[in-house]
Order: sequence, then structure tokens, then C-alpha cells
Amino acid sequence: MRQLKFAKEISTERINEFEKLISIARTKQPSNAEQRALLEKVRSGESELIEKLVDSWEVNILSIAKQIPTEIPIEELIAIGKKELNNLAEHEINSEIRERFFRFGAWCVRQGMLKLII
Repeated sequence: MRQLKFAKEISTERINEFEKLISIARTKQPSNAEQRALLEKVRSGESELIEKLVDSWEVNILSIAKQIPTEIPIEELIAIGKKELNNLAEHEINSEIRERFFRFGAWCVRQGMLKLII
């Protein structure tokens, strides 16, 4: 994933907090095969699994949020990231969800967080 460039530095405390949350989220993260199987189920019409698909992205959301130098609470950044992914998944469901969800998801999360701080 490409790094964002900001002039403002992120505090060491905040980076440590992100690292701790990322390590916790990694223990709950499904494998790539499990994520793809979940995506297949969502594609086949089980739209109630969208929330589970979005939750499986928590490590990615935290990694993106870690790059953004802001004092906005981490929980709020996670919430906006999940909201953006939910919106993407809903849109993709309507046009048959594809692999692009995984590629386009990071961009959507980043844009949502940047909108929040601007």
C-alpha cells in the first residue's frame, strides 16, 4: 500500500496505540482464502455477510488510519473506514461484487478519512 505524505508528524504514543490495535486485529483476521470464500457467499446473494466482510478489513483500516496525522480518535477513524467499505460493498452488491472490492477498498477508506479531517 502506498504511503501518504504529510508534513505533520504522528506522535510515538499514537503509533504505539495503532500497533497494539493492529496486532489485536490480526489475531481475529480471517485468512485470504476465508476472505475470498466470504466474498463468494456475498456475491451469491448472502448480503447479510457484508458486515462480516467489512469487519475482516479492520487491519487494513487501522494501517491506513495510522498514516494520517490527526488527533481524531482512533475509534472514529475506524467507524468512518467501515462506513466507507459498507457503502462500497452495497454499491458492488448491486452490480455484482467483484475482486475490485479488495483493490478499491483501501482508496475508499483513505478518502473517507481525509474528508473527515479536512
